[in-house]
Amino acid sequence: MTNDYKYIIFAPTITSGNMKSSNDLREVFQIFQKKEAFFEEIQKTKSIRLILIQLLIICLFAFLYGVVMGSYHSLTQSLVAGLKVVILFLSTVILCFPSFFIIQQVLGSKMSFWQMTMIVLSGVMLTATIALSFAPIVIVFQVTGGTTISCSFFTWRFSSLPGSSA
Repeated sequence: MTNDYKYIIFAPTITSGNMKSSNDLREVFQIFQKKEAFFEEIQKTKSIRLILIQLLIICLFAFLYGVVMGSYHSLTQSLVAGLKVVILFLSTVILCFPSFFIIQQVLGSKMSFWQMTMIVLSGVMLTATIALSFAPIVIVFQVTGGTTISCSFFTWRFSSLPGSSA
């Protein structure tokens, strides 16, 4: 296996100071496609820009998912639900990260604070992306007249399928 893509993820960061937002978005999602290169590069790089982009994507995707889930009632309920989901995702990271970091250090991990932050945010970003991918299901239920309970069960059931087949 060749390492031709070893520096693809972070090359735009090193070579150019002004990047387009589409490259930033592509860069963030390439983490999931090229994990080996990401873990090699994360040991060398302290990229605050990548962390901020990940946080922005988490907030945006969580907000959009919350807006769709709250759109059964009214516009106000929809916006409040979007904010609640953002707060839920960010508070989960804020509450759980210190314990996770300390346990990793006790177990002998050599990762720095920034490296651990990038890895944890990558996982939360993946979760927000998967949550947003269920928004079309909710919209279909709204258009066809499905109830909130059946929509919640449907989303819950299909989100639990990958874990049950492993």
